[in-house]
Amino acid sequence: MMHYEIRQHRAVIQRITQMYSDGFEDCEDKNSLTVRARNAALYIFSRRPDIALGAFLKRTSSGGLRFDILRNRVDYVFEISEMGNVSLVTSNSPIDPLKGSLYVKSIHEDFFNKLEEILPDPILNIKLFEIPSYIPFCGIFSGEAITSTGVVLKCIQANENKYVSCGFNSHSFNFDRIALPLPANNNLDADTLLEYMIDMALSGAVNTMVSRDSGFGGILSLHRIDMFPENLCRRLRFKCGYDLLAFQEAWMKVNQSQYFSGRIQEWAPY
Repeated sequence: MMHYEIRQHRAVIQRITQMYSDGFEDCEDKNSLTVRARNAALYIFSRRPDIALGAFLKRTSSGGLRFDILRNRVDYVFEISEMGNVSLVTSNSPIDPLKGSLYVKSIHEDFFNKLEEILPDPILNIKLFEIPSYIPFCGIFSGEAITSTGVVLKCIQANENKYVSCGFNSHSFNFDRIALPLPANNNLDADTLLEYMIDMALSGAVNTMVSRDSGFGGILSLHRIDMFPENLCRRLRFKCGYDLLAFQEAWMKVNQSQYFSGRIQEWAPY
């Protein structure tokens, strides 16, 4: 695992333990994690550290844990109950819903075998992931600027490369942002930079990505735009009127011949 991925995994583990310890600091906190939910989550992330990449964690009202990750245009939603039961459902998936779901009352080896069928481990299945950008990679916020229209642009540092990202109008998914590499002339002001981003994304720039804020430590994951689930794209809209689906469709249209021949891989960040 690379530097940012290690930071992401550590942040997830720290967040889970914090959610659990909150119950000792405040006895009135009804949402603190139960010990069974905590142990189940830590076991999953220890056996499958790749799942921590891009995971967004949320406590349930009963003391359980819910988190989702995005892989290859599929949204994988995990839920751990207060008793330690684990369920997994997928959305926007070509997999049969019955085959793409999982429920167990306790975590054992069979659980990880079934999980492997639904969500292959990239560490064990390197040949399945010959195009590295199918798997998101990590970055951190390193600064921000505000345009005259109030749009916030954030600078992202990832694997020695710098990207600029712009947020969407969304109540449920306000942690998703479109991201592009910074232009060579990075002295552009915020408004000019916003125009650059929109022009580049709509023109099908091959390295258009979506960044997803994990909600802790300024750590985020970067996803290739064509790998982002369509059902989430429909919910994300710029203040200027464009939604993420428009950018995704523009990208697919411009890059259609290369995309379907499998040649879009040379810009992968590794």
